[in-house]
Amino acid sequence: MTDSSLQKVGNGAAPNNGESAIVAAISSMSELLVSSITSMKSTMAESLGQMKDTIDQLVIEEGPSEENDEQLQIAAKTDELPTEQSDKNQQSGSAEPNNGAKKPTSGESTEQSINILINQDSVSQRDACGKIELLSGIANDLKLDQKKAPAVNEQIAKIVQGLLREKLTEEVLTATQNRYSPPENCECLTSTKVNHLIWDKLKSDTRSADIKLQRVQSNLVKGLVPIVSVIEKLVKARDKIPKDALDVPELIRAATDAIALVGAANFELNMRRRDNIKPKLNEDYKHLCSSSVPFTEFLFGNDADLSKQLKDLAEATKVSKKLNPKVDGHKSNGYRGYKHAKLQQFVPAWKDITDDPEVLDWVEHCHLEFIDGVSPVQETDYKVIQFNDAEAAIIESEIVQLLNKGVIVESPHSQGEFVSSIFVRLKKNGVDYRMILNLKELNKFIVYRHLKMDSLKTVTDLMSQGCYMASVDIKDAYYTVPIATEHQKFLKFRWRDKLYQYTCLPNGLASAPRIFTKLLKPVFNIMRQKGYLSSSYTDDCYLQGATYGECHDNVQETLMLLGDLGFPIHNEKSVLIPSQVLTFLGFVLNSVTMTVQLTKSRKQKLKTACLTLVNKEPCTIQSVAEVIGVIVSSFPGVEHGPLHYRSLERDKSHALRENKGNFGSSMILSPSSRAELNWWISNVDTSLKLISHGEPELHIQTDASALGWGGRRGEHRTGGRWTQQEASHHINYLELLAVFLTIKALCGNCANLHIRVQCDNTTAVCYINNMGGSKSPDCNSVSRQIWDYCVEHHIWISASHLPGCENTEADRESRHFNDRTEWQLASDVYYSITRQFGQPSIDLFASRLNKQCPVYASWRPDPDAMEMPGKNSSKQSRGDTGGALLDLPKLVSQIAETIDSSSIDDHSQGSPPDSSRVPETSSIEEKAESVSLSFVRRLYKNRGFSERATNIVLQSWRQSSEKQYDAHIRKWLLFCTKRQADPICPTIGVAVDFLTSLYDEGLSYSSINSGRCALSAILESPASAYPTFGEHPDVKRLMKGIFQSRPPLPRYCKTWDVNLVLQYIGSMGNSQELSLKDLTLKLVMLVALTTAQRGQSLQLLDTQNMVQEETAYTFMLNSNLKQSKPGKSTSDLVIKLNAYPYDRNLCVVNACSVYLARTKLLRGSESRLFITHQKPHKKASRDTIRRWIQQMMIKAGIDINVYKPHSIRSAATSKAKAANASLVEIMQTAGWSSAATFAKFYDREIEQGSSFADSVLSQS
Repeated sequence: MTDSSLQKVGNGAAPNNGESAIVAAISSMSELLVSSITSMKSTMAESLGQMKDTIDQLVIEEGPSEENDEQLQIAAKTDELPTEQSDKNQQSGSAEPNNGAKKPTSGESTEQSINILINQDSVSQRDACGKIELLSGIANDLKLDQKKAPAVNEQIAKIVQGLLREKLTEEVLTATQNRYSPPENCECLTSTKVNHLIWDKLKSDTRSADIKLQRVQSNLVKGLVPIVSVIEKLVKARDKIPKDALDVPELIRAATDAIALVGAANFELNMRRRDNIKPKLNEDYKHLCSSSVPFTEFLFGNDADLSKQLKDLAEATKVSKKLNPKVDGHKSNGYRGYKHAKLQQFVPAWKDITDDPEVLDWVEHCHLEFIDGVSPVQETDYKVIQFNDAEAAIIESEIVQLLNKGVIVESPHSQGEFVSSIFVRLKKNGVDYRMILNLKELNKFIVYRHLKMDSLKTVTDLMSQGCYMASVDIKDAYYTVPIATEHQKFLKFRWRDKLYQYTCLPNGLASAPRIFTKLLKPVFNIMRQKGYLSSSYTDDCYLQGATYGECHDNVQETLMLLGDLGFPIHNEKSVLIPSQVLTFLGFVLNSVTMTVQLTKSRKQKLKTACLTLVNKEPCTIQSVAEVIGVIVSSFPGVEHGPLHYRSLERDKSHALRENKGNFGSSMILSPSSRAELNWWISNVDTSLKLISHGEPELHIQTDASALGWGGRRGEHRTGGRWTQQEASHHINYLELLAVFLTIKALCGNCANLHIRVQCDNTTAVCYINNMGGSKSPDCNSVSRQIWDYCVEHHIWISASHLPGCENTEADRESRHFNDRTEWQLASDVYYSITRQFGQPSIDLFASRLNKQCPVYASWRPDPDAMEMPGKNSSKQSRGDTGGALLDLPKLVSQIAETIDSSSIDDHSQGSPPDSSRVPETSSIEEKAESVSLSFVRRLYKNRGFSERATNIVLQSWRQSSEKQYDAHIRKWLLFCTKRQADPICPTIGVAVDFLTSLYDEGLSYSSINSGRCALSAILESPASAYPTFGEHPDVKRLMKGIFQSRPPLPRYCKTWDVNLVLQYIGSMGNSQELSLKDLTLKLVMLVALTTAQRGQSLQLLDTQNMVQEETAYTFMLNSNLKQSKPGKSTSDLVIKLNAYPYDRNLCVVNACSVYLARTKLLRGSESRLFITHQKPHKKASRDTIRRWIQQMMIKAGIDINVYKPHSIRSAATSKAKAANASLVEIMQTAGWSSAATFAKFYDREIEQGSSFADSVLSQS
C-alpha cells in the first residue's frame, strides 16, 4: 500500500471493509515483525560479542570437572540458561557516553516503540493515517540516525538499524522472549540441547562455551516464532484482502524465505557446536559429529538411539582395547605388549574350534610345503637390487620396525639357506611402506594348491535390502603366523652386510594367501554356526546383520573370537559401528540403494590415469597396461565398465607381439581406444553398479546353424537365413548374432526389465555375461552391439547355457525356412519402376534379406521391420496392410509350412512332386531334426511304421552320418523338383543322372560316394533283385568310372615328427608349475600321442569309469565310438594311460595326477576327465579337444595349414611302428580292426623305439 493511499484514508474518508482488513493486518504484522527483529538483533549482538571468546575457551578434555557442574547440568537440562556476570559487565562497559545528557537505553526506546505499535487508541481501523505517525514515533523514540534506504520505508529502516546495532537490556529481551510461545506442532522452534550422555562427560569450560552458543541459538530460533505467527495470520486473512490492495501470497513467500535463511544459520550453528565438542570425543565417537547424523531436539540425534549406540560402541571399544592394550599410556601400535607370531600362544583356543591338522600346524609352527618334499637348493646367488638414498632410508626404517616387532631376527649363515632380495611398496594409505621379500625363486619350489578365496562378489551376494554392515581389519595379519624354526633359513635376506631371516609368514610367499585364508575358515565357520553372516578377504573381514542390533552382536562376537585366537585388530581401519553404508575393499557398499560404487579417491585415481594416457602420444606399453589394470579393478563398481576397455586391451596385445614382449616399447592408441578412455573420463564420477537386477522377467531361446538363425519367446517364433557375408563367419559369431537379431525381433518394445537369454553355445554365453571378450574381435563387436542396444532400451541381459537337446524350437527355426517368401524384384526392374513412379516409402511383405526400402513390414517378427501402432508388444505382427493374410498370421504360417515341406530349398517355379507321397507331420521329434532325417521319418511313417518304431530306426543314423547325408538329400530333393521326378521311387536313370550332376560340380570320388550312400538310405530299390540303390550294377559301374577318372588321393604323403612336440612339452617344465591352461594342453597332447585315439574318444574319458593304479590310469568308455559295430569286441572301449618313468615331464600319468588334483574343486559334478580351463568349467567337446591339440602343434612349430589335428594318429602310430612296436599293439591301441586301414591311411615313414607308449615318448 502506498503513502498516498494511506493519506487518503487519514483525511477522513470512511474506510471500506477491505481497507479495514488491511489496516488490521498491518497492525498485527508490525507488532510481530518488530518482535522478530528484536530477538534476532539480540542474537547477532551476542554472537559477535561472544564468538571469539567462545572459540578460545573450547579446550575440551575427557571427563567432567567439578566446578559449576551442578549449575551447568541444571541449565542444560532446562530451557533456562544462566546469564554470566562477565557478559553484563562487558555490555555496560561498552556503552558510550552521551555528553552528560541522559540517553534512553535501547530497551526503553524499543519498549516505547512497541507500545505505540500495539496501542489500539493511536492506531485505529478508522484512522489509517496513524500508521505514518506510528512509524515516525518509533524512529523518534529510538533516536536513530536518519539513513536513506531505497527499497523500504524510511521509518522501517530506522527501526531495523536501531534494533540490530544496539544491545537490548535483559529486561526488554526477556519480556520480548516471553511474549511469544512456539506453536505446539513446531517443536523445532527451540534451541537444540546436548544429549545427556555426552553433556555429563564434558568439563565445565566446554559446557560454558556451548551454553553461550545455546543462548545465541535460543534468540535466533525464537525470532522465528513471530514470523510464523505473521504467516499464520496472513493465511487466514488471505481471502479477506483484495489482491490489488495487498499481495498476500508474496508476503507469505517473503516470510517463508526469512525462515529458510534463519534455518540455514541455525543448522550451521548446530554444526559449529558439534565441531567445538568433537575434539573432546573419543576417536570412535567422532562420527556422531558428521552432518549425516540428523539433528532432533538433541544435538546428536534422539537420546534413546544415541544411548544404544554409545553402549554398543563402549562394548566394542572395551573388547578392542583388550585386544590392543596400551603401553606406557600411549596408544598401541598393534604389536607393543606381545611378541611376533602371536597365534602360537593360543593353540588351546584353536584346538577348540578345529581339528584340521594343517591349520593347527600353521598356528603352532607353520611348515613350508615343498614339491615332492624336497628342500629347495639355491643354485645361483640372488640378484642384488640397487636402492637410492630415499629407498634405503625407508628399508632401514622398516627393518628397525620389524626387528622391534620380532618379525625378523639377525641370523648367521646356515647349511642349505636360501637368500632372497627385498623391495618396498607403498601402502594404500599413501604414507606407509611395506617391505616385501622377493621370493620369486623360492616360490618355484613351493607346492601350488588352488583355493577359492572370497571376493567382493561374495560380499555383495550376502547383502540384503537395508542390512547393516561392519568391517574388522586384522593388523599385520601374516606376521601372526609363526614359521617353523627349521624352515626360517629359507626366508633370509641381506642388508648392510647383515643377514636377517623371517620368523613368521612373509609377504611374497606364494602359499601365504592360501594359508591365511584357510586359517580364517574355521573362525567364520563358527560365526556362521551362530547364525551370523560374515566373509573375509585375507585380513579384511566383512560382518553383516539384518538389523543394527544383529550386526552389532556380530561385531562383538567376532572381536571376542578373534581376540581369543590371538589376532590383533587394526582399530583405525576397522568399522565397528554398524552402518548401511560401508567402504570395503575400495568400494562403497550401500544396502539402502543396493549399489556398489568406487570410493572418491579411486574415482579420481582412475580419471587421472585415463586423462594422462589419452593426452600422451606416444605412450609406453607399460603405461597402457597399468591403466587397463586400474580400469579392470573398478568393474565391481561400474555397471557397464567391461564394455569400454577391449580396444585398449587389443591394442596393448598387438603392440606386445610387435615388440616381442617388451613393455618398455612405445605404442600408438587407436581411435577406438581413445574413445574408451574418454568414456571413463566422462562417466566414472557418476558410475555405480546395482548389486542385483532381480529375477529375469523374460526368457528367450536362440540358436544358430550354418544356414540361419532362430529364436523363441514363449509362443512367439522368429528366424531366417544368413546373408552370404554373415554365413562366412565362425559359428560363435553366428550364435551371438542370433541373440542380437532375436532380441531386436521379439523384444523391441521391452524396456526396464531383465531378459535371460538361453543359448546352447557356451562361448556366446560367456561373451554376453562378460560384456565382450578379447580373443575374437568379431565376437566382441557383436556382443558390444547387443549391450549397446540393451543399454539404450534400459534392458539388463544375462545368459545361461541351454543344452542343445532342449533347445529344439530355436534350432528348428534356424534350419527350416520359407524360402518361397524370400524373393524380390530384380534390381534393374525395381530401378525402372521407381524411376517412373517414384521411390516407395515402405516395402510390404518383406524381410531383412529382401527389403527394397529402409522401412518395411514383415508377416512375422523381424529384427529391423517397422512396428505398426496398435500391435502387440511381442512384435509377433509388424505392419498392417489391411489384408486378410496379415490379419491371420496363423494361416500364413500354415501355408508357408506347407510350401516349405513340399519344396525344400526350391527356388524354381516348377511344380512340386506329389505331396501325397510325403505326408505332413508335426511331431515333437521332427521339429528339431534336419531336412534329411525329417524326410526319412516321413518315409517310414508312410510305409506304416509306428512313431515308436520310426524313432528307433532313426537312431541307427549317427550324428556325423546325418550331417554328411543332409546336404546330399537336400540336393536330391531340389533335383527331383526341377525334374518333376518322384524323390522316393525314381527310375534308375534319374538317380544316376543325380550322381552325374555331382561329378559335374567337381566333387571328389569320396563326396560322390557319400551321396550314393545317402540315396541308398532313402530310396526304394528300383529293382527287387538289389537290396539297395547303391548295389545296382549300373550305379556300381558309374562309381567305378568316377574312381578311374578322379581317384581319391591320400590327405598326407608324409607325417610330422613327434619329437618336435615332445621337445616342446619337455621345455614346459614341471606340471605342478604350469597354469591350468598349459597343463590341460599338455595332458591332452600326451594322451593323444600315447593312445593314438580320436578326439571323440578323448572327449568320452570319464573319471567315474576310471581305475587308478600305481603306474597307470585305465578308462572304460561308456558310449559307442565311430568304429563300434554290432557284434564287434568291446576291447577298443578301454583306454589305458601308462607311466613313463624315464622322463617325468613326459609322463602322462604324472600329468594326469596333477590335472585331477588341480581341477578337483573346479569340476563340481562334472565327471568327464577334460573340462574347459576357462569359466564355466564344463566338459570339453570334441571340437574343443581338437583345438587344444592344434594349439600344441602350433607351439611346437608344426604347419597346421598342412596337418590337421586328426593327423596326430598318423604321427603317433607311424613313430611307434618305426620304433619296432608290434603291429598288433598298434592296432589294439589305436582301435583298428584291419591292418589294411593302418597301412593305407596312417602308416608313414618316421623314426624308431620299444613298447608303444615307450616308443612314442622316446626321443632318438
